[in-house]
Amino acid sequence: MKDLKIRNAAKEDFLDFNNLMLQVHRIHTEARPDIYRPNGQIIAFDKFCSLAEEGSVMLASTEEKILGAAVFFKKDYCSPNHTQRSVMLVDSIVVDEKFRNMGIGSLLMKKVEKEAERQGCATIELSVCAFNAPAKKAYEHMGFLNKSIIMEKPIGK
Repeated sequence: MKDLKIRNAAKEDFLDFNNLMLQVHRIHTEARPDIYRPNGQIIAFDKFCSLAEEGSVMLASTEEKILGAAVFFKKDYCSPNHTQRSVMLVDSIVVDEKFRNMGIGSLLMKKVEKEAERQGCATIELSVCAFNAPAKKAYEHMGFLNKSIIMEKPIGK
């Protein structure tokens, strides 16, 4: 896709960004309706604008359409139990369902990686739901490894 650009988000991108995020949210609500519920707005406009101003939202877009997005932020760890380090946390990464498996997610992640390096981060971390096998496979393809596993046990069922 030759006219694809990775760029920082602007407030004018909110509606397209939200519609893109709804695609991922639908996957979550279908797989785990006990946790996720349908919602028409994933993020408040003010919060989106704040993240966009901070440079924490990158978009993969053509002149006509936003095809993907990544939301990320730096977190510093400093406690008596941990080594002092900075980590880039990827809150969300999504590619429009019509454009998946074309390398767009990898391009977004490479930009996040460059930003993490620029900000002095030691690693990039993200969470992926156990039911989302395609996302897990994509992250593994990008070089991500399991760091921890969150387990749950339903009560009263």
